Amino acid sequence: MHVSKSKLYIYPTLKMEESFDNENIGPSQVLDEAQSGRHNRDTSRFWFASSCCRNPYGGNPEAFGWALDGMGRSVAFMGAAVFGGTALLNLAKEAAGCETKPPEGQTDVPDCDGRVYGIRPSSLLTTFSTAVALVSAALLPLVGSIIDHTPYRLLVGRISAVAVVALLFPFIFIDENTWFAIGILVLVVAFVGWIHTCVSFAYLPEVTDDEEEMIRFTASFTIVQYASTVLYILAMVGAIYALGLTDDYVASNRIAQSVSFAITFVVFGVSWTRLFGERPAFQQVPEGSTLLTAGFKNVYHTSKRIYNNHPALKWFYAAVALSDAGAQSLASIALTFVTDQLQFTSTENGIAVLVLLVGTIPGCVLSKVVTRRFNPVRSAAACLVLLTGVTAAAAALLTGPDRKPLAFVCAAAWGVGTGWKYSSERFLVCRIIPEGQDAELMGMYLFAGQVLVWLPALIFTGMNEAGVPMRVGIGTVGIFFLLGMVGYCMVGDYEEAVRCAKASTEGDIDIVCVDSEDHQTSDLSFAVDDTRPDQA
Repeated sequence: MHVSKSKLYIYPTLKMEESFDNENIGPSQVLDEAQSGRHNRDTSRFWFASSCCRNPYGGNPEAFGWALDGMGRSVAFMGAAVFGGTALLNLAKEAAGCETKPPEGQTDVPDCDGRVYGIRPSSLLTTFSTAVALVSAALLPLVGSIIDHTPYRLLVGRISAVAVVALLFPFIFIDENTWFAIGILVLVVAFVGWIHTCVSFAYLPEVTDDEEEMIRFTASFTIVQYASTVLYILAMVGAIYALGLTDDYVASNRIAQSVSFAITFVVFGVSWTRLFGERPAFQQVPEGSTLLTAGFKNVYHTSKRIYNNHPALKWFYAAVALSDAGAQSLASIALTFVTDQLQFTSTENGIAVLVLLVGTIPGCVLSKVVTRRFNPVRSAAACLVLLTGVTAAAAALLTGPDRKPLAFVCAAAWGVGTGWKYSSERFLVCRIIPEGQDAELMGMYLFAGQVLVWLPALIFTGMNEAGVPMRVGIGTVGIFFLLGMVGYCMVGDYEEAVRCAKASTEGDIDIVCVDSEDHQTSDLSFAVDDTRPDQA
């Protein structure tokens, strides 16, 4: 059976070929059963997808559910990060006895040397980010194992959706008395939200088994998420300006969080009670493993085989781990930097995010142009050169509040770089993964993108606590982009990597792609790994 690369199951504990063989069903049959009421499915719930909004997604309920869920996740994240994060930082500074506004007759806010709960207020968000990223990376295989090996995917999705909505509600009431308790909730909601995202992505490859339809759906999902984020931020910034609350970060947060809660409540409620369906366990827990250990064992064995057999994939995953560490940690680090050093208000942070999102559009176009002119490996490396340069420029030039306009230029350039990065990267991974191993190796791609996200925030926090200027701290993020670029340079020749992927046998990772003994040629040698009992 061939599994299309547009239908990728992204958890490292699941190998799609084996899972469907164990159940004696195929991907299309899973979709048919889900939509026809099998697996304890109540088809009466599908009235919403077929009767609302002029039959969205051709009446496909789970595609509509995925779009709504993505909208909720985007709005919830932006509300908590942009408006909630700004309020938490400023309230922490006040609690430490620091100024949050320039003294009368001055234009700059004095540096804050106070501490609250043992840390500098400016270390608050990055400390939280480090903790969440570290726990998430450590538990990713476990979450994937639960989704793969139990029939409780829908239940986990519903529980996580309810938990996210419930935990967002207290964010409305952040003030000088509640900020620390709600700050602790940030850790919880971030981790629960990450689990919810994992469950949501488990449904993505199953929304359709038609490749062209999947392309249309995924493009639509991306548009919905970006559009909802832009409209939400525009509406909040406009409302805050209209009400004259641009300098009141507590009131700004209250408005933004109230709207975020309402939107998330509605779209999560519809998605997880009316649109998503139940799923059986896709495979049994392997003999000799438990539900707690199966995911970790799979990651270990897959990593070992990649390291021994696929040098191009090995370096690709290393590049992803390093560059994603920089890209994903940039949000909390940059937000801390511009709020503390450039004195950005909530509305200015919202505008900066809008500029960044708009910048991703030319970034995607640039990725397409460079990939066609050269190849996706060079394109991925080139975008990291851009991100390295922009991060270094931000560290050197953003010296104070008078440089605010330049910060928006940097936000636009970061947007171009991230749009370019993810477009090139995702095209590349689909080209160099051997067919028949899509699910397993895409799971490793997800894992690689999470495994080091905690590190840049930890470095930034450590330097900030040691009194190192924050500009130096944000500059360290560029090191991860630079190291990621080196990783892509080590991938080697793109055509050879594609040839290696095509030469690997379907559903088996035992084909080894190694450099030939004659290093003067660019050919690869293909051999069978004789270290496994079945090959011996």
